[in-house]
Amino acid sequence: MNLSESLALAQLRLGAWAWVRGAAGRHRPSAPLHFSPGAARRLLLVSRPDAICQSQIFPFHFYRDVLHDRWGYEVREIGLATLLAQPELAPRGADVVCFQAWIDQTPEQQRAIVALLREQHPKARIALLDPCAPTDLRFAAAVGDAVDLYVKKHVLRDLDAYDRPTRGDTNLTQWYGDHFGESLPETHFVLPPGFRSKLVVGPSFVTAPYMLPRFFAVSQAPVGGTRRYDLHARLGGMGSKGWYEKMRTLAFERVGALRGVSVTPQTFVGKRAYMRELARCRMCFSPFGYGEVCWRDYEAVYSGALLIKPDMSHMVTEPDVFVPGETYVPIRWDFADLDDVVARWLADEPARLRVARNAWDAMHRWARSNAFVDQMERLLDPRP
Repeated sequence: MNLSESLALAQLRLGAWAWVRGAAGRHRPSAPLHFSPGAARRLLLVSRPDAICQSQIFPFHFYRDVLHDRWGYEVREIGLATLLAQPELAPRGADVVCFQAWIDQTPEQQRAIVALLREQHPKARIALLDPCAPTDLRFAAAVGDAVDLYVKKHVLRDLDAYDRPTRGDTNLTQWYGDHFGESLPETHFVLPPGFRSKLVVGPSFVTAPYMLPRFFAVSQAPVGGTRRYDLHARLGGMGSKGWYEKMRTLAFERVGALRGVSVTPQTFVGKRAYMRELARCRMCFSPFGYGEVCWRDYEAVYSGALLIKPDMSHMVTEPDVFVPGETYVPIRWDFADLDDVVARWLADEPARLRVARNAWDAMHRWARSNAFVDQMERLLDPRP
């Protein structure tokens, strides 16, 4: 990294850190920001404070100058809790409103949120930013007919699958439930007519405040060098659902069966120690979570480790870091080939570094090209 890149990264890190610290303030009832009287166009973000939801919100702030230059947008944010507790404090007159929901809300509560936003912003295009797993469309079943667009972090390549019920809430509950002999009730999120035409693929965890600035600023992939561990496999908690606990237990067992491979410990460490450790690993094993895509996928790329993950060919995600043999290495969903894959890629350092570098470069090009703004064109372009 040269001096100019180092300075640019330091500036962006300071800006991201200030944004993260300021986010808490924006959720206080006393501190919502109203639009300027002279704003050409107005974008309101109605957000939740948790990390998953904020990773969807941050890029609107990060690329605010691009949004302004392209379409004249001024960006404002208010916490969902503040909006519901004191709606009189919320900005008015937005042209576009993006809001977030969570599974602790009933469909009636979600519809009430949309109704309130329609009342406050009668001319606005309204979109839901859905933070849930790809096939979990409970919010779409509740408000898909009431919003103009529906932004999902990832979608199934086979869109017809959304019209079919699953055993459990998602395709993962069905596959792993069947694999482990779990008897799960059938679930079907019935989608309103025309819903597919509203579906927009938004970015994933790559836009988190601690990742996007670095992907934007650093052109040289942080791969290679002296690394202590062959494989990062600090897999975290076991979860509280039967299929998930069994899936994670199986992942632990497959890792434990590896021979001749140095693997990270399994004890808990804090986030900073976790990221430092990941940067000292040649490869990273990232099994599914409650959805296919995990923080760890992008953290592996961020750290210059080769990403090893269950096959993702059924998913569409942008930016696409799941190109087999080019940006990641797929394995079977039951992890049965983990030992062979680890041994093969550990033995071929040039290939391993090439794929890790490709993944970094893909994220860097995406961040630098303002592709986020392009992805959101259907939402933000004022033309019908």
